[in-house]
Amino acid sequence: MNRWIKCATVPAMAFALTACFDGSSGGGAAQADEPLEKVAFGEFVEGIFANPNPNREPEKVNNKEFVFNDQANDQAFDSLL
Repeated sequence: MNRWIKCATVPAMAFALTACFDGSSGGGAAQADEPLEKVAFGEFVEGIFANPNPNREPEKVNNKEFVFNDQANDQAFDSLL
């Protein structure tokens, strides 16, 4: 009887684990077929600081690809300080 329980448990566990790891992240991340919006990181940050309203909606960043154009510019964010 114990052998039959083990034989039935192994396929059930394998099926359960397969269902858990189906490749979808679920957390609202951008889908692979959705095009990413290219956004300059400096402009994005400056836009956030330009709106000091504490009750504003959070910025959605899941479908954005940040482009870093100011890598060699040490004063890129001096206007924010």
